[in-house]
Amino acid sequence: HSYCMAIDSVTLAWLKAHYPYEFYKVTLQRYTNKGDKDKVTALKQEMGKLNIPLKPVKFGDDNRAFNISPNHDYISQTMVSLKGIQKIVPDVMYELGQKHYNNFIDILKDIQKTKVNKTSLDILIKIDYFSDYGDINTLLYQRDIFNKYVSKKVINKTKLTDEQLKMFKIFSNKETAKQFRDIDTQGLVDYLIKHNHIKPTTKLQKIAYEVKYMGYSDKIIKEIGQKNSEYANYNKFCSVVVDIDDDKYGRHFITLYQIKTGYTHTFRCNKSWWYEHNDIEQGDVIEPIFNELPQKVLNDKGHWVNSKTETYWELSMWTKVDV
Repeated sequence: HSYCMAIDSVTLAWLKAHYPYEFYKVTLQRYTNKGDKDKVTALKQEMGKLNIPLKPVKFGDDNRAFNISPNHDYISQTMVSLKGIQKIVPDVMYELGQKHYNNFIDILKDIQKTKVNKTSLDILIKIDYFSDYGDINTLLYQRDIFNKYVSKKVINKTKLTDEQLKMFKIFSNKETAKQFRDIDTQGLVDYLIKHNHIKPTTKLQKIAYEVKYMGYSDKIIKEIGQKNSEYANYNKFCSVVVDIDDDKYGRHFITLYQIKTGYTHTFRCNKSWWYEHNDIEQGDVIEPIFNELPQKVLNDKGHWVNSKTETYWELSMWTKVDV
């Protein structure tokens, strides 16, 4: 058995070295089909270290499976590996992506006719899937307008403020004593965006969204913690929570993606702090504080003692960052 395992390991290592794109394309698809999203995330992180590009999922592309580009310069992704996405989404979005749309509202109208739910749509917007149609925060705002007004065939006047009544008089083609009908949806959206200040999505927000829903990010912010930068108020160790795990001894381990360097590492969490402040989840941005502690080793008598040479970094505490 050991001999066979060794042969398999050598064969896979050879394939990875000589045919890296084919190796990762097949391996990513295999673990995606098995539903092992943690393994898929680990493979994507490994690809980043080897400088093998993963093309972001994008509306209009075929993201139903992993594919190698014709020039072998990137691997396109499947949406099936995204956490929280319905299994029907890749096929539905591929079909819609073959059409031409002038604006995001028209896409929302067609999505409404499918079985794609609100959670899946929210994730697609946040990972910048619809980047050709605007900034993430702007598209989220358009989605909210659509859900509140546009998706309804009739707007009841009794529930509107005086300001809203004036607005719908402009963009409604049919009006009765109690209702507005036949709304100029794009005109309404353009008007609301123009009259409401929508903050652009920050790079920090984009990294947090990618880690939360894709399990990894290849973006970094070198300016984190630097004076006279827009990120001067952040700790230089500012990180995104990639994963939270525990073992049979009740110890908790938190994997962090350091935004300044792109470095990913797993830290043991301080036990007392965890039980008092276990308020974080994947995708949260935190400012961590670490403590270097001696590693436990067995002495000659079989007792666990502090090592005099070996240490590890403990995640002692953290502060959640509002992004």
